[in-house]
Amino acid sequence: GGAALRARWGWQNKHVLGIFGYITPAKGHRLALAALARLPRDVVLLVAGGVRRSRDQAVLDELQRDIAAAGLQDRVRITGFVEEGDVPAHMAACDLLLYPATHADSSYSLVTGLAYGCAPLVASDVYGHREVAERKAGITLFPSGDAAALASCSEELLGAPERRAALLAEAEAYAAANTWAAVAERTRQVYLQAKKDWQQKRRVDA
Repeated sequence: GGAALRARWGWQNKHVLGIFGYITPAKGHRLALAALARLPRDVVLLVAGGVRRSRDQAVLDELQRDIAAAGLQDRVRITGFVEEGDVPAHMAACDLLLYPATHADSSYSLVTGLAYGCAPLVASDVYGHREVAERKAGITLFPSGDAAALASCSEELLGAPERRAALLAEAEAYAAANTWAAVAERTRQVYLQAKKDWQQKRRVDA
């Protein structure tokens, strides 16, 4: 589980921020790194993912150069590709999940993080993220591209365990209400109501 991974990495007494998914330019990894540099030394960053496309290798290379230049080698771990079965343990090792993307039309990766229900989410206020956050999903938004705001938001939440617990409860409720089964049932109810309205209209017209 998450505790075993922390022990393996020597992060038992650390606050762990996590970014999950393939390393691409729009995911905001460098922004997360800039935020990390502003945070206390007991805060570390887990980059759980690797490069999927050869053209993104340059993004990883640049990230690794930034890590070295900032002297953050002992505070960042890049896992490479994580097998699906290992994702839950990696999620459970985190205190916060970061989604600092600078562009996100889709909220897929965000919803995936919510579905695991392991840690509260901190996300940039781009369209795809705002769309989910507005549905009371327990997501904390920060201004896109603002490393200082991401650092401040993360530090505040790391120091507020009760607030994190409340956000996680919201996220779990959102995820439960938005499973495929729940969505299908709501869709069925809409059709049943439409059928009832149509039948009522026919009786009135008759």
